[in-house]
Amino acid sequence: MKSFYRRICPSFCGAIPGAGAPAAPIRTESGESSSPPRPLSEVIDELEKAHIIRTLEFTKGNRRKAIKMLEVSSDTFYKRLEKFGIQ
Repeated sequence: MKSFYRRICPSFCGAIPGAGAPAAPIRTESGESSSPPRPLSEVIDELEKAHIIRTLEFTKGNRRKAIKMLEVSSDTFYKRLEKFGIQ
């Protein structure tokens, strides 16, 4: 699974403001931090879901092509579709 994330990260790192830069605390006008960071697993799931959806859109819904492009097993792909509620 780590190799999957290594492949998808370059697709999104440019789309995420500040990716690759040191994280700076986000402050409100009163100087307080805004919201606390979300768990990493939630962020990764959100990224993974978005990438799968983007790939399915690119392949016009062709799941076999999406599986090949994502370089994952069909079992992993279908488990992710179920996990994320993707039809």
